[in-house]
Amino acid sequence: MDRRAIRERSSGGCHNEMKTHALTVVLPLGFAICMAGCNKPPAVQPTSIPEKAPARVVPDFRSVVDGIKNGDVSALEAEIAKGLPAALNLSVGQISPGASPLHVAAESGNVGALTALIDHGVEVDLSALSGETPLIMAASSGKTKAVELLLARGADVNKSSKEGTPLMVAAAAGQTAVVKLLCEKGATMNTEPPESSPLMLAASAGHVDVVRLLIKQGAAVSQSVAEPVKAAHPDIYRLLSATDPEVKRKRLDAELNELTRQQKYCNAAPNNCSIMKQLELMKRSNQIGEEIGRLVRGYR
Repeated sequence: MDRRAIRERSSGGCHNEMKTHALTVVLPLGFAICMAGCNKPPAVQPTSIPEKAPARVVPDFRSVVDGIKNGDVSALEAEIAKGLPAALNLSVGQISPGASPLHVAAESGNVGALTALIDHGVEVDLSALSGETPLIMAASSGKTKAVELLLARGADVNKSSKEGTPLMVAAAAGQTAVVKLLCEKGATMNTEPPESSPLMLAASAGHVDVVRLLIKQGAAVSQSVAEPVKAAHPDIYRLLSATDPEVKRKRLDAELNELTRQQKYCNAAPNNCSIMKQLELMKRSNQIGEEIGRLVRGYR
């Protein structure tokens, strides 16, 4: 073999060996790169941090209630401006268990506060935990203007609590002006049993003016109402007796019996009774007899 052939063969052999070597180097390198990529843990995507919830705004009930009781509405208006009219329905327990700013306004007679609260969605017949409505509290405390406003804004004139209806509590408290207003607005006067009626409550408490007003407004008078107050409030008993036929008849019978007893005494001992006294007894006996006769004719 000549030198040229030897040289070509030598260079070709070297080239082939290099190719083979290159392949054996590249493959493991590619494989290593693949393995490195395949075993790499997945990238963690950044998570968004939730925004902190805004702090719950709590109405400043203390300043609201104190302001309402003092006839001021500025603190109330400040709370309303925060957009919290619904929260103002919540109880604060200032006047009675479970009372709300509306109840406080009703009992204190703060018409401005009542108007602002109702205008911003507070329920006009909102009941306290003890059952009182704002109208009941205004009626009991004699706040006539507050009663007028609540009725004008749709308050139920007969909605009751464990203490009774607005008319009952007003009658029991002797609030004559409120009783008159409630009667004019259609409050129920005659309830069952009669012993729990506004008339009975007023009579038992000794409120003569309220009793007279209720009778004038058409309240039913019965013996069951009159008899229990006979000893404690004789003036009210006489007023009731003059109204109810049965009660009046019973009173007239009792008076006639007493006159008859006195007449018998005078007849038995004429020296102890003057002629004038005997004439007075006879005259009054005749008057009572005529009144009883009219009552009897009225029963027929």
